[in-house]
Formats: sequence, C-alpha cells, structure tokens
Amino acid sequence: MLKISKLLVLAALFDPFGGAAEATGIDAGVSAMLERVQPAVVSIRTISSGIFRSEMLEDPNVRKVLGLPDEVFIVQTGATATGSGVIIDREGGYIITSRHLVADADDVSVTLADGRVFHADRVGEDAPTDLAVIKIDASELAALQWGNSSELKVGEFVAAIGSPFGLAQTATFGIVSGLGRAGLGADEYQDYIQTDAAINPGGIPEGPSSTFLAS
Repeated sequence: MLKISKLLVLAALFDPFGGAAEATGIDAGVSAMLERVQPAVVSIRTISSGIFRSEMLEDPNVRKVLGLPDEVFIVQTGATATGSGVIIDREGGYIITSRHLVADADDVSVTLADGRVFHADRVGEDAPTDLAVIKIDASELAALQWGNSSELKVGEFVAAIGSPFGLAQTATFGIVSGLGRAGLGADEYQDYIQTDAAINPGGIPEGPSSTFLAS
C-alpha cells in the first residue's frame, strides 16, 4: 500500500544561495535558486509493518459482520510511504525530514537528486515539531544552510520543492502570504509561515507530500 507522507515545514527555511549575491531577473533568480537547492533535496522511501488501523474496523458492528473478535487485529506488512528531506550536513550525511515518515519504519532508503540510493539510519527525532534526522553514508553531497525565519517578510518569494506522488524534484513557487500563523490545531508547536506556493496534496487520506520551502 502506497502512502504519501505529509510534512508541513513552514517554519524551517533554508538559504539556497549560501550567502552569494542574488540573481537579477525573475527567471534567472528562479533557475539559480533551483540549481542550488535541488541537489540537496532527497526523496525518502520507507517500509514498515504494523496493525492496520481503520475507523470502519473500529466499529463493533462492522467487526461483528466480518467475524473479527475484539482481540483480533489485522497486521499489515510491507507498507510503503514516500516523502522528502533536505541534506543539512554534507560531510556527515545528515538529513532532516518528517518524524512521522520514518519513526516506525523498518527500512528507510534515500534517493539523491543524481539517482544514487542509500540506506539511512535514524539519528534523532522531535515529536512536537514532527521533525527527524536521518543519516546516510555517502560522498560528494550537496547541503543547504539554515536560514533565519525571523527575517522573512510577507510578500517575499518562496519555492516549494518535494516529491508529490513520488515525482521527485518537483518545484512550485509563490510568495509568503502570512507569518506567525497559529490556532490551526495541527501540532503542539505552532508558528507557521503561510505561503501560496502549491504543496500538491494529492487528494489521498494521508495528506500532502513532504515539501520544503526555500526563500
């Protein structure tokens, strides 16, 4: 069963130019940013096993019709999920991604922009922010620098890069629509950056694909 993992990383921005001077012109600026950012954005695929959860199967009447006793559960094996991550340390091979994508995975693999595939190990995670760090053993990596979200202004250009429907290196762009958004009831920590850059939800129950923003 294929699942598309969601990751709302609207409070974690990266500096795609690494301190270099900004390109002039919209077309040149977009192309220059994508050339800098995309090599550091990776696709992540996980394989996991666990108890199959469904609201329908939680209904006692449905379980009775199906002949499922209360103490019997359906175990699902080989479930796959896809998402994205960003390399933040080229020497150590550290990648930041969403916690819920990798937390319960039996196997995590990372595909780089150049097509190379590596097994990844989980290093750490933070449940309130739904962020996790994984590590790959690879050379010649590209990495992004952290940006400072407190310097962001409404109206500034942003690009979203991720793997909707498994389509790696998909890029969309827009502007920062709002700052400090809260009260959404999505997570414990809420200080979201709102953008109109398309995040391509895909229309399936698990929600939008993993996407990172670059400004």
